[in-house]
Amino acid sequence: MALRILKEIQLALLNQMLKKDLVNDQFEHLMISGRAQNPQFVVKTIEDYCAEIETIISQMKNDIEILDVDFSHLVVLCDQVIEKSTRIGAVHVKSACLLLVRTCEQRNKKK
Repeated sequence: MALRILKEIQLALLNQMLKKDLVNDQFEHLMISGRAQNPQFVVKTIEDYCAEIETIISQMKNDIEILDVDFSHLVVLCDQVIEKSTRIGAVHVKSACLLLVRTCEQRNKKK
């Protein structure tokens, strides 16, 4: 009984996240396939994603703090985040990086 209730809550949460475009069908696929086989797989995948993104964002922060910012390097880092976010279905992270890429490309043209 409790397991069924937890599954219903999880499904409702996933549906809300999908409706709000926080995640996409790629994330839904990860949740459904991982949950059916091994719930720890989903947790590990998300933890790995967060750790990788944290490392990249730290690199971006260091790049931005330099007086003469290398916008082309920021674009490379953004591309890495976009690729990883696409794989896991993190829509907002991907969208933010796409915006940052456009801004970096505009700044590069001004140099």
